[in-house]
Order: sequence, then structure tokens, then C-alpha cells
Amino acid sequence: MVSPLPSHRIPNYIGVTGVQAPEQVESLVAAAARHQIGHGFSHNTMLGCLVSPGLVTDGTPTHTTKPYRHVINQSVLVEILSAAQDKGSIGMLHFELTKTWPGEPADVAPVLSLLRTLSQSNLFPPVQLNGVFRAEDINEIHKGVRVPLVLQMRKELSNRGETEVLRYMESVASSVAMILMDPSAGSGLKIDLEPAINLQRAIEIRFPGIFTFGYAGGLGGGSESQIAHTSSVVHSLKKALTNTQFSIDTETKVRIPGQQPDTDELDMNLCDLYFSAVRKGLTGA
Repeated sequence: MVSPLPSHRIPNYIGVTGVQAPEQVESLVAAAARHQIGHGFSHNTMLGCLVSPGLVTDGTPTHTTKPYRHVINQSVLVEILSAAQDKGSIGMLHFELTKTWPGEPADVAPVLSLLRTLSQSNLFPPVQLNGVFRAEDINEIHKGVRVPLVLQMRKELSNRGETEVLRYMESVASSVAMILMDPSAGSGLKIDLEPAINLQRAIEIRFPGIFTFGYAGGLGGGSESQIAHTSSVVHSLKKALTNTQFSIDTETKVRIPGQQPDTDELDMNLCDLYFSAVRKGLTGA
């Protein structure tokens, strides 16, 4: 399979993860555009879909954490990704697998199977690998499907220190397109920018021009403090990382309790506040 997207380039984006319905795509794209975010602006919109191996094996999600916010089945996933593609946005898979430091080989077959199925609908979404995987597993995924891969820089990896991180990146550099600095991993924990930016700079020195970078952790549009945090992070990134050469993502802080037990769902008002906070950070207003 050969993707029509360059395997090592993902446009800079402002992301919302946990999209669960195709109608949310139009609402999110419209909300972002009101704040000069989207296709044709400095940052495109990224609409992230949480998926897991169960979506492949029996057609339904296997929820690994509560509250549940995964896509319900493959048909809905195709509709979401198709709608994002039609709107010129980035539809991305956030694939949930292991959460621990690499030990035993990961089962990458579900990732490969789902991507091959999506390719039949002319969909070649970038894939964020949620977890910390052996380099061999990441390289196997990339070799099998050739879509851009996003490495989630979780605290399980970053806490091992710069030397270990650089050694790890050496082994996956040919397969990874982007690195997401994400100590939160969906928990809502605020990112500490200084060590994250320092780690990015160390990676860039060792691997110049290889990766693009994104940031996540506590971003959103809920309380005044969350809005201020989002604007501050975006403004700081713009100052530190050559204007707009970065991406960000939100998940937990733009959600409200769902109608079903142990679920939550996107709140479009919170998303609008998030996009507004991002624009404030980009303009320095």
C-alpha cells in the first residue's frame, strides 16, 4: 500500500481528539474557521478518532480507559474520516495499544488490518500510536502501510532521560513523521513546556529536519484557567519554535459527561472556546 500523503510530513494542526460522529466534523471545522484555524490558515484542523484492536477483531471498540470516548464501529469511522477529508481537515487515528515500556512484542496486526480496510475507501489517515512500543513494532507498521506515524512521547519514555530517548529515536527515525510531546496521555495533566521544548531541541540537533512536533496536556476551553493555559502554551510555543511550526491537541478538556454511563462526549461550546484561546495565543492578543 502506498499513501498519497508524504510519509514524513503532517501539516501543522490544531487538534481535537475523541471525535465520535461524522456530524461533529462539520461543527468543529466551522468553529475553527471562525477563529482562522483550518485549511488555508497557519494551522489546519486535526480531528482525532480513538480506536482500539476490538474495532478490527469484532467490529466494536475495546475501551481501555474510562470514560469511554472511542469510535463505535468501522462504518462510523469511515464516515468521520471521509467527512474530514472532504473538509480539507486531517482525520487521524489514535490507536490504543500497550501503555508500558517495550518488553514483549506488540500485536500490530490490528493496526495494519484497519489501515488496509480504510485504504479500500481511499482513506490513508496518519496514525498516532498511543503507547510506548518497541522500535521493531513501529518499523513494522510503517513498512506495512506507509502512512505518517505520530510517536506519542509519553512520560514512560521521556522520563528515562535524554540519552535513552535519543537512542530510541535513532531506531525509529525512518518510520516516524511526528513526535507529540504528551505526558498527559488523555488524563488532562498540564504539560510542563520547558523540559518538553528542551527535549525537542535535543532531538532536532541529533536528527535535523527529520521530525515535526506537537504538544498536548491540559489544553482546552473549560474554565478561565484552562483557557489561559491554552493561550499561554500556544503563545510560548510560537515564541520558542519559529512562529507557527508546531501542532497542539486537546481531548479531555473539551468534553462533558455523555448520556450513557461511563461515557463522555465532545462539547462544541468548549471546542469553540478552545479555538478562541488558540487564536489568542497565536496573535498574542
